[in-house]
Amino acid sequence: MKNKTLASLEIAIVFCLLFLVALPGIASATEDEILDIYGNANEDDIIDMRDLTFTARMILRLEDETELADANYDGRVSVADMTQIGLIILGRESKLTLLDQIGRAVTINRPTDRIVTLPIPLASMVYAIDGKGDRIVGMHPVSMKAIEEGILGEMCPELKSASIDFVTTGFEVNVEELLKLEPDVVFQWGFKGEDLYKPMEDAGIGVICLNYGTQEDLDAWLTILGVVLRKEEKALGLIESQHEVIQEIADETSSIPEAERPKVLYLPYGEQLKTTGTGTYNQFWIDTTGGINVAEELDGWKYVNMEQICYWNPDIIYLGNFADNWPDDLLENKIPGQDWSEIEAVKNEKVYKVPLGGYRWDPPNQESHLMLKWLVEVHHPELFDYDIREEIREFYSEFYEYEVSEEQMSQILHCEHNPGLPCCQT
Repeated sequence: MKNKTLASLEIAIVFCLLFLVALPGIASATEDEILDIYGNANEDDIIDMRDLTFTARMILRLEDETELADANYDGRVSVADMTQIGLIILGRESKLTLLDQIGRAVTINRPTDRIVTLPIPLASMVYAIDGKGDRIVGMHPVSMKAIEEGILGEMCPELKSASIDFVTTGFEVNVEELLKLEPDVVFQWGFKGEDLYKPMEDAGIGVICLNYGTQEDLDAWLTILGVVLRKEEKALGLIESQHEVIQEIADETSSIPEAERPKVLYLPYGEQLKTTGTGTYNQFWIDTTGGINVAEELDGWKYVNMEQICYWNPDIIYLGNFADNWPDDLLENKIPGQDWSEIEAVKNEKVYKVPLGGYRWDPPNQESHLMLKWLVEVHHPELFDYDIREEIREFYSEFYEYEVSEEQMSQILHCEHNPGLPCCQT
């Protein structure tokens, strides 16, 4: 009885201290999604005063304990967790423990001022959510390539000073070189196996692992970035905007008969003839915008040959931004050993380079809703009256707080190489 009375007194003191300030709360992407942060005691979509109350009831044995109630991640639920929950809500915690996309509990330093990103879209997404690039101390070399070749290098020159030398082969890192960057957190792919993240984890680095391939994964990236950067509202606003566009387009394209859907081939690496099938984000954007992925019979990423492509005979071909091939390479049959002359997309000059804005538009990223609008204007221009240049202008102004010029928009849209598209005929 004495212990319970003491616990009640401690709880009362914590509540009194916390009620002296306004507690806004930290939310997840959707109301039916659990916010996977230690401190979300009642395991709903937000950390707020209800978690303090719920934790107090656990301490008094009035509620069953939950895993996420252990806010300070010390293996037990106590009054100290209530203090940590209050600090999280106030944005004053010195450590934060969360579950990453592969279900690992990861503790990161707060404030999180030194960030390293290995998943290639992440560097640009950190900038997009944070509004600046000075927290990024290291990134993947392929991320840097997109920054240098695209508009982001002009928008945020400081990103170019981030280190890339710690990356060895693929997504592997030299841990000794990485430690020199003194990261508060490192983002790494989780679906590629523990060999990529375990050496960093063993060195005492907080590593948040991400999965790849779906809009839900993209939502999770944005949610996690919002929490890490303490920019939850901006991240959630972007998620909502993207879903509004997805729904708006899907409502119009879902009833299009198969015979009226263009057959589409996506080549992320140009002349390497690697394409993407079922289960990929590219399948998602082709389906959503009323096309047919000619490679949908394949699972994931697969190499194909010219014989297979001739059999598919796509109406439209999209060239990705991971290789330096351009539409003229196919239209003028410049690639040795490949004859594109009899492909419908080539005969009708419907070979396009995917735009490169704040990041490459072909993988999931912060500008994926712009990619969908651009695609549906190619596939079914009769359905929508999107002014792609104006869509870019508005998004960049509102989200990046950057006023993009007409010349820069032409650069984003690769108008030099996509002259047949309406958005390039200005």
